[in-house]
Amino acid sequence: MNNVTKHQIAFILFGELFILYTFMANQGFVNLTINNSFVYFSVLLIASIGVSHGAMDGKLIWQASSKTLMRVKISSIYLLLVLIGLVIWFVVPMAGLILLIIMSCAHFAKSDLFFTNQINTFSKYCWGISVTLLPLIFQPNEVLNIFYLLTNYEFSMVLINIVRALIVFSIILFIASAILFYQNKFEIILALFELVTLILLAIFVHPITWFAIYFCGLHGIRALIGINFNFKKDILWLTAFTIPVIVLFIFFAKENTFDLTNNLLVVFPILASLTIAHMSLNKIIRAFRNY
Repeated sequence: MNNVTKHQIAFILFGELFILYTFMANQGFVNLTINNSFVYFSVLLIASIGVSHGAMDGKLIWQASSKTLMRVKISSIYLLLVLIGLVIWFVVPMAGLILLIIMSCAHFAKSDLFFTNQINTFSKYCWGISVTLLPLIFQPNEVLNIFYLLTNYEFSMVLINIVRALIVFSIILFIASAILFYQNKFEIILALFELVTLILLAIFVHPITWFAIYFCGLHGIRALIGINFNFKKDILWLTAFTIPVIVLFIFFAKENTFDLTNNLLVVFPILASLTIAHMSLNKIIRAFRNY
C-alpha cells in the first residue's frame, strides 16, 4: 500500500466521520452561517495549512539551479506572476474570480490524480470541474453570497444553473468512465469514494468549511505526496510559511477584529495569485534550463 492509497483511505474515513459528527452535534453544521466560528477556523486553515503546500515552491526554486543568479531570476518571475494576479483581482475582481475558478479546475485535475495513468486527461478535467465547484450544486445561495463578497457582483441564476448542470455532467462522466474503462483498479475505486465523500460533505457543511476540508485534507496533502515531501527535511519550508499566518489570524480573532468579509478579500486573491505562479513554476524552470 503506497502513500497515495493510505492518504485516500484516511481522507475517506475522516470525511465520513465528519459527516457523522454533523448528525450527532447538538447544532448541526447544515445551519452554519457565514459568521459561525467554525467557518472562521476554516478560513484560517485555507490561508495557512492549505496554502502552505505552495511554500514548497521555494524548495523547487532552490533545487532548480546551483547558481544564485538563476534562482533570483526564477524567483523574480514567480513573484511577478503573483503580483500580476493580485493586480487583476483588485482591478477587476470578476476577472480574478473567473481566473481562479478556471485555473483551479485545471490544477486540481492534474494534482489530485497525478498517481494514476488509468484515468485519461478528459476524465481528470471532469474531476477538476467537479471538486472546484461542487458546493454550488447543493448550496447555491451560500456560494453566491461568497462570490458577491469577493466581487460585489450578483451572478445570474440562469448562468449559475448552467454551471450546476455542467458540474453534475462532469461528476457523471467521471464516475462512468472510472467504472467502465479503468479495470476497477483499487486506486480508482478509492478516488470514486473520495468523490462520494466530497459530495456528502457538500450537502451538509458550509461551502467554506467544505473547501477547507478538500483543499487542506485532500488537495494539499496529495500535492505534498506528489513532490515526495520528506517531513524531516522539508518541514522547515512549511513551518516558516505557515506559523506567521496562524499567528496573525489568532491575533485578529483575539482582538475581535477578525471580519470574515475582509479576510475572504485577502485570502482568495492571494490564493488566486499563488495558483497562477504555482502552476507556472515548472514551465519557468524548464524555460531557464533550456535557455
